[in-house]
Amino acid sequence: MPTVAIIGRPNAGKSTLFNSLLGERLAIESDTPGTTRDRVFGTVIGERFDFLLVDTGGLTTEISDDIEENMRAQAEESIAGADVIYFCIDVRQPLTAEEWTISEILRKRKPKNIPVFLVATKAEKTSANEAASEFYGLGITDRDIFFVSAKERRGTNELLDATEDELARRSFPEKSEDDTEVENAVTRIAIVGRPNAGKSTLLNTLAGKEISIVSEKAGTTRDNIDTTVMFEKEPFMLIDTAGIRKKSRMNEEQIERFSRLRTLGALARSDIAILMIDANEGISHQDQILADAMVEAGCGVIVIFSKWDLVRKKGRDEVEADQKSKEIMRPDAVDDEKEVEKKISKSVASLRSYLLRQAQSKLPFLNWAPVLFLSAIEKRGIHDIFKTVREIKLERQRKIPTPELNDFLEHVLSLHPPASRTKTQLKVKYVTQTGTNPPKFSFFVNDPDAVHFSFRRFLENRLREVYGFWGTPIILDMRAKGGNRRK
Repeated sequence: MPTVAIIGRPNAGKSTLFNSLLGERLAIESDTPGTTRDRVFGTVIGERFDFLLVDTGGLTTEISDDIEENMRAQAEESIAGADVIYFCIDVRQPLTAEEWTISEILRKRKPKNIPVFLVATKAEKTSANEAASEFYGLGITDRDIFFVSAKERRGTNELLDATEDELARRSFPEKSEDDTEVENAVTRIAIVGRPNAGKSTLLNTLAGKEISIVSEKAGTTRDNIDTTVMFEKEPFMLIDTAGIRKKSRMNEEQIERFSRLRTLGALARSDIAILMIDANEGISHQDQILADAMVEAGCGVIVIFSKWDLVRKKGRDEVEADQKSKEIMRPDAVDDEKEVEKKISKSVASLRSYLLRQAQSKLPFLNWAPVLFLSAIEKRGIHDIFKTVREIKLERQRKIPTPELNDFLEHVLSLHPPASRTKTQLKVKYVTQTGTNPPKFSFFVNDPDAVHFSFRRFLENRLREVYGFWGTPIILDMRAKGGNRRK
């Protein structure tokens, strides 16, 4: 798929243009410069071509920290890998030092013959005007300037038409009907967790390149970042989300509220969600809230304890400290190297057992979800993620024939007659599976209001015992059957 990169200085209207061309708000828009930090990816569906659109962080002449340095590096990488470049300039402002710097970067970094479209943004009240001659002075294009109002969706069609003409001139193959089938075959995986839980590091490791900025500073990622990777010839879309912190700790910035909503939206469009938990901190109340949101969204769930390399390092440091203490107090009692390694392994295994018990006690509603231990930096357990995703995907697609389900129902009712939460005696007539991804079962009863939550839990547990459905929530729908149709 051809790639189009949007570049420009901070607050030049890049994210607004990005969202307008996609027809949805994937990138956060704000008047605050520097809102977009990571590259944000989206697919534009055109008449002749679909292309990958990349929104980059604003390029600036002053680099004050590692985050801004990474933003610049990502933008320069996007320039080098683009087939078409949109250079956004705020038409209401005179050219700045940043824009002259960007034009210099374009001349140095972009491959030859890659077209640059000058996009004059925020042109709500502006047409081709005196600014055009100043923009041509940048010396990076001899094409017409595109005056665009992304908010009003003016000028975007002309920009898209010119882009498709350019892709045709460069001999990209036009899309076919098979492209839709490929898109539907992609498994979408949302990576969710608290700030600084290791989500971006995992994304970069799985993608094999720097997609998301990694920083020890919590809250670096603000946008959802979609990246498609191949594992054993199968496509997977990875969605790195902004870390969600407690509401009491969230500032009232619109940016952070949007990040939270964007993360919940990512769950709604995902097949499977990965709950990232820092193994050094354990499960918090916020992790429980996120896990509940995953189940509500109907996603398959994988619980991952991250930063396992730090756990091993901590265990080693503790054992080595104990060894030094022995050397001082009792030199004859110092353990040999094999014994030291055994103690380190025992310490790590003890923490592993503790975290598994914590998962059972604090996330009891996820007792069907697999738990993995991962070191993204050391690439330990990476392949286990894709293997587990594949297994869960099959479980979510499992379909049980109706006659078999009703034999199952008859058997479980003989073992455990239904309890009622009203004066009406609950009667279950029959059951059928009415959906997959996630599996959904409709139970036809005489009174849905009489179904007690304990009976729901009993039915779900028996379904899992018999049919599996490992790693995915199950939806139980109680429907009225018979004379009590209104209920």
